[in-house]
Amino acid sequence: MTAVMSWRVIWAIPGAVMLLFAASLPLAAADDPRVPHGLDPGGVAIALITDGVDDTDPKVAARLARDGEGEPIALDLIDGDVRPFAPAEAGRGTALAKRLLSTYRNSRLVVVRADPEDPVSLAKAAVFVTRTPSRIAAVGFWSRARETWLPFSQAIEKNGRVLFIAPGGDMRARSEGANFPARLRLSNVVSAAPFNPPADQYAPAVGDEKIDAWVVAPGATMFGAGQTPAPRDSVEAAVLLAAQAGCTLEGPEPDALADVAGLKAALLAQARAITVNGISANVHDPMCWYGGIRFGEPGRF
Repeated sequence: MTAVMSWRVIWAIPGAVMLLFAASLPLAAADDPRVPHGLDPGGVAIALITDGVDDTDPKVAARLARDGEGEPIALDLIDGDVRPFAPAEAGRGTALAKRLLSTYRNSRLVVVRADPEDPVSLAKAAVFVTRTPSRIAAVGFWSRARETWLPFSQAIEKNGRVLFIAPGGDMRARSEGANFPARLRLSNVVSAAPFNPPADQYAPAVGDEKIDAWVVAPGATMFGAGQTPAPRDSVEAAVLLAAQAGCTLEGPEPDALADVAGLKAALLAQARAITVNGISANVHDPMCWYGGIRFGEPGRF
């Protein structure tokens, strides 16, 4: 049996089994602080697969997706419990969560803590996300190792409901064909990379067509660069694009967005034309005012 087929056998896990697995885990590790009490805030559910989040932070705790008993819908695949807690200073998860929530204010957050170097952990994270209320998942990791992401890709390849937004890697990895999972070109994955005009010398359409969406700072196409922070790397670009996808779900034609293909098409169609150094490029501006309303016409830097 090939390595790919062996992973396929291992991770053909029915969703009900995965939910039972999560339900059987302990609530929290012994040293995890107690999550603040709360109720589900409503809104579009967006999953964040990352290295953990400080869910005691008031800005995060208020926006956690919760079940009928007020418990967060979440999973920690490192500690083996349902509290994906990590101190804010221990990684990027908390900052990414806040960036997502501040960009799309009608979102609620499903947090999944995974190990980016463990194929099993990433595959379990993918399966869990597909069985939550999430329609969108921001992937907070990328790597140069194709084998690490094969179980993840096989876990989501037949899912028609959740759109995964993945980092496109850095420029060198893209040029070498070593940016995963974006390089796998899965139908339910959109890859994202940052574009920060006018600091970037050339428009992204020149010499690099391996990315689905080039992401600028929120509002940059309407108000100019520098008004809000631009994404520092492709991980932040993926988080911002996930926020834009959430805003898209509040559009006027919800039936067209009922499956992942419709949502992906609608999201990619929102690319806006800008001009940098005399070269036209299409970029994604994740500006979303008042929750689900998008404003502005294509701008020029």
